[in-house]
Amino acid sequence: MNDKKQSSNGDVHELVSLFALGALDADEKLRFEDHLEECASCQAELRSLNEVTSGLGSSHSAEPPAHLRERLLERTHGSRQAPGLVFEQNGILVARSTDIPWRTLGPGIQVKLLYTDAERKYRTTLVRMDAGAYMPKHHHKEIEELFILSGELHVQGQIARAGDYCRAEADTVHEAAFTPSGAMFLAIACEQDEYIL
Repeated sequence: MNDKKQSSNGDVHELVSLFALGALDADEKLRFEDHLEECASCQAELRSLNEVTSGLGSSHSAEPPAHLRERLLERTHGSRQAPGLVFEQNGILVARSTDIPWRTLGPGIQVKLLYTDAERKYRTTLVRMDAGAYMPKHHHKEIEELFILSGELHVQGQIARAGDYCRAEADTVHEAAFTPSGAMFLAIACEQDEYIL
């Protein structure tokens, strides 16, 4: 191989280890195979790498100590993927709410917990109320925000419909909220709100 051809193929030489692992895409593989036919140094390196990889395949795995296995299982048990979680990386999260289970809060009221802010003691929940359901009178420790997604919710004598926003300031109390026909809304509220029965 002449010097000009060798310098133009300098980057091809770097592909030998990826070729040995089968990690090249189709175009790179064809390009490297063409190069391999003419390059004795890459052929020698590939033979050496093939010996290593075949040796790895026939090596024996060691059984980890029982206590190490138990510790690993303990740690991974508590870190299962949250229901509905599709993506979570670099502070960005995407979840499918349809995969998050509904939990019963009271008669005719179900909630899906979407997020808990442990530091502020706030929760973001999706709330579904059946026709005729009542949310008991309660005291707001901090600000509560509701965004009505469907149906209608009667709050303090007012009717909030789909697209309406309702906010209760900190240290306020409102009477029981109810829905005659059913409603669904997003609620952002303090975990320390108190129901008054």
